[in-house]
Amino acid sequence: MNHNIKRVLPYTLCVLLMIVFDGHIVNAQGELGHNGSVKVEVSDKPPPVDPENPDKPTDTDTDYSTSGDLRIDFVSPLNFGANKITKTNRKYAALAQQFDGKLDARANYIQITNQQESKSGWSLQVKQNRQFTSVTKDKYLKEELKGAILSLDKGWANSISESRPPTVTRETIAINEMEMAYEVASAKPNEARGTWLISFGASDKNTKNQSPTLSPVVDENNNQLIDAKTKKPLIRNSAVTLTVPDSTNIQPVSYETELTWVLGRLP
Repeated sequence: MNHNIKRVLPYTLCVLLMIVFDGHIVNAQGELGHNGSVKVEVSDKPPPVDPENPDKPTDTDTDYSTSGDLRIDFVSPLNFGANKITKTNRKYAALAQQFDGKLDARANYIQITNQQESKSGWSLQVKQNRQFTSVTKDKYLKEELKGAILSLDKGWANSISESRPPTVTRETIAINEMEMAYEVASAKPNEARGTWLISFGASDKNTKNQSPTLSPVVDENNNQLIDAKTKKPLIRNSAVTLTVPDSTNIQPVSYETELTWVLGRLP
């Protein structure tokens, strides 16, 4: 008998990702929350909290969530903003998580709440449903970013819970195969109870000794760019990147893909 088989709950969350080449940065952060497809059942849930200060709630939207006693409360929408087309050095950092209020930018993160009466363990996985594809109404003109690899790095967990933390994958999660599930974090029975935040990267204000990965977005004159929606400085997160091979043809258009987050109950 294989004791490593995972019983996956019907808690599957689909989120769109987007990158724009040679475009204008307009509503760069937060737009994907309106355009993304979320295949979940939504019910009352706690608000997203500050991943670096979990006792402080935020006022950000909660478009991406599931319900139940083991659930995903929030997932940062991943957006890479506008980028220049270059022949080499094609590594692009995602825009950091922004908030509507006074809270500064944070690394992209996912919030999980575990209230299982059975105190079972759990597993969080992520998979990319398809390669980044150009956005066009004409299906015959769609082009893929062949060989592009989305990477999630510097994962860590935070909580005000006193239970034992989940085990977070510390190695870089390089998604180089479509429809393949990659493990993000897991918890044994009676571990990681309550609400937990799993971040990829951190700000320089974190108090958990995590290496800072956030930096401002500037133009060719070194002027800091401003988010049109939040009116705050645009910030990039070097822990979430998209790498495109030099041999891949890039058009001056938007490209998008879809990530699926799967939260499973372990025996």
